[in-house]
Amino acid sequence: MKRIYYLDYVKGIAILLMLWGHTNPPALISNWIFAFHMPLFFIVGGILVWNKTTMLPDLSVEEFKQILFKRIKQLGVPYFVFSFLLLAYFTIMKMIAHLPCDFMESILPVITFQGIESLWFLPCFFFGEILMYVTLLPYGWLKYIRFVFFCIVFLFVVMRSESMPIIWWQRSLVKYAVSFVFVYSGYLLAKYRIINRLPVWCASALFLLFSYLCLYNGHVGIGGLVFNNGIMFFVNAIIMSVSLMSICSAFENRKGGIFDFMSFFGQCSIVVLCTNNFIIEFIRLADYKLTGNLLLSGGMLVSIIFTVILIVLEIPLLYMAKGRLGFVFGKNQR
Repeated sequence: MKRIYYLDYVKGIAILLMLWGHTNPPALISNWIFAFHMPLFFIVGGILVWNKTTMLPDLSVEEFKQILFKRIKQLGVPYFVFSFLLLAYFTIMKMIAHLPCDFMESILPVITFQGIESLWFLPCFFFGEILMYVTLLPYGWLKYIRFVFFCIVFLFVVMRSESMPIIWWQRSLVKYAVSFVFVYSGYLLAKYRIINRLPVWCASALFLLFSYLCLYNGHVGIGGLVFNNGIMFFVNAIIMSVSLMSICSAFENRKGGIFDFMSFFGQCSIVVLCTNNFIIEFIRLADYKLTGNLLLSGGMLVSIIFTVILIVLEIPLLYMAKGRLGFVFGKNQR
């Protein structure tokens, strides 16, 4: 399948925004970032599902099994490796601070695929994408189930956006279902070629307009099941993602400079997702010892400096992921 570079560009932008969002920027910036940066990854996943399945006459059960096992390696390996490493780090820090620590209780969110820190994204992406592939199997009734499920999830979030479940397995199912909605949205966007048909000037205007509307809706996030106005959450995330992809598609054939930089981070977005928590924790520990938490209370300028530091420290890890240790990050999987 031919590589679509503008998707790497938007993934690069989204993962860099994720880093910025984790550095305690002002609420205005944080609300804007969280409105669309993670839904964008699910939508891109749906576009890639469309591109992959159009190359097949029908998605057979055997081909589905191959996709399933490949995605388990690509997403499951980094999920468990970095979840357990992160748990080990938190356990050691608690022991040093003489705080109570129940490792078995801490491990429960990992083995039940709830995820910890930013790693919640991996099981959501896996189940959302695999569910999309299931509905593409050669059974005609599945396409109707797909649409009905899409509508049910949309209406559920809209009607219960301010009263989400509190039981962990119910919350996980809602997150997987919301992920599927965005994956399916990406699939439809690719099927009807919406992104390529949207003029750049129109995409730019829509991005600015819905950036304002997302600020009006306030802080949202799939990981925490915070949606505020459910309709605004879905519409803002989809329109902002489509607009950004349409703008980036105009630069599909550009190479060098900022485009290579964004593509580099976009192709390694899972690596950044898996490692950013470690880097942030070590930096904050050093910040606490040296400055008394300056990075947590320094405002816009300090958050930008913090983000630049994170980007610089991530670069060696991205190159490492392209080498022999790539399998740890879900790379080099066949």
